[in-house]
Amino acid sequence: MIRFQIALKLLTAVVVAVSTVSIGWAQKEIAPDTVMVTVNGEPITHKQVEGEIASLSGTGYRPSADEVFSQLIARELLYQAAVKQGLVASDEEVEEQVQTVLNLPNVGNLETMKKQLAERGNTIEDFKKDLKRQLSINKVIAWKTEGETEIPDASVEAYYNDNPGMFEFVHARHILKNAPESASEEKKAQAKKEIEAVAKRIADGEDFAVVASKESDDSGSAPDGGDLGTFNRGEMVPAFEEAAFSLEPGQISGIVETRYGYHLIKVEEKKTLEFDKAKDQIRDALERAKKDRLVDQWVVELEKDADIKFNEDIGGSGDAPQK
Repeated sequence: MIRFQIALKLLTAVVVAVSTVSIGWAQKEIAPDTVMVTVNGEPITHKQVEGEIASLSGTGYRPSADEVFSQLIARELLYQAAVKQGLVASDEEVEEQVQTVLNLPNVGNLETMKKQLAERGNTIEDFKKDLKRQLSINKVIAWKTEGETEIPDASVEAYYNDNPGMFEFVHARHILKNAPESASEEKKAQAKKEIEAVAKRIADGEDFAVVASKESDDSGSAPDGGDLGTFNRGEMVPAFEEAAFSLEPGQISGIVETRYGYHLIKVEEKKTLEFDKAKDQIRDALERAKKDRLVDQWVVELEKDADIKFNEDIGGSGDAPQK
């Protein structure tokens, strides 16, 4: 089901911040249907745990056991809250979202979906069940946070004024001579000599883009004259970013060393996103962050009143610790 995780997140757009439940759990051979923990009597199985690990690991992040169980427990508590409030998603709502997933380019039709699910030991019924739970969680979160996430205009403007770097953009080109951190000193010295020669050619009047297309070791940007497009702060490695944002349009940097090697950078354009164009994005981001905090607080409250028991036979610590 991993392949559909991104689709599911796009459909639901919910980020659940959860408190950490301390557990002791060591990996061992465990049957998929083994109950790892119960939440108010409802089981969370090893199959669910493995699915959560795979989902989080698919982003390149290695989750701890605490994080995995915290996510699963939080979702179970939120789903139980949806049931209690009569906000469980209908079969029609589930089918509507299944059709949305089927329309994604990498899915296309029901048979492809079933095949992809089967490769991961899941069925279409499993997928619909998970989707129904997530849609229900979305509904109960919307109910709980209704009218609580509005952000005043003054806060939006203050955020813009307090974070100018977030709204600055640079359009730049670069020339790279490869010399990664793992390279030998001889290789680094050779790359440094080559970039110095390139810098001299440009200083003598050769066109930066033309030289980049012939000399840059960055195969992704070299065909476009070293063009990196427009980027924001935080998108490049620190040394590269510092150099790029310190230049004015038309200026060319000195030699910049990063973990990739040696660069020359030319800034084509610098611009700042005006407040009127940024305010809606800022408001959306602040509202999402506020909703996340509210959900976080609510999950903590739900956990306090919940009966959470880990399977002691496979390394769990019994009752969840008191908050």
